[in-house]
Amino acid sequence: MGKIFIPILTPARTEHQKTNEEEENELKNIFLKVIEDLKEDVRKPLKEMDKKKSKNKRYEQIFQGNPSRPKN
Repeated sequence: MGKIFIPILTPARTEHQKTNEEEENELKNIFLKVIEDLKEDVRKPLKEMDKKKSKNKRYEQIFQGNPSRPKN
């Protein structure tokens, strides 16, 4: 007759769980940083557009009252 293998169940290793938690936290931090960088990349062109709009509005206000100056 052959040998019978009986698996022994042991509790999960706490060191392994800590490693997974640390990795998960690190990945979350990286993900949040990527999201913040993307938000900033989107905000920059919007800020530039706002500056151009406000600049154009100022020119319109200046030239609106004087017909000798061209309107843009």
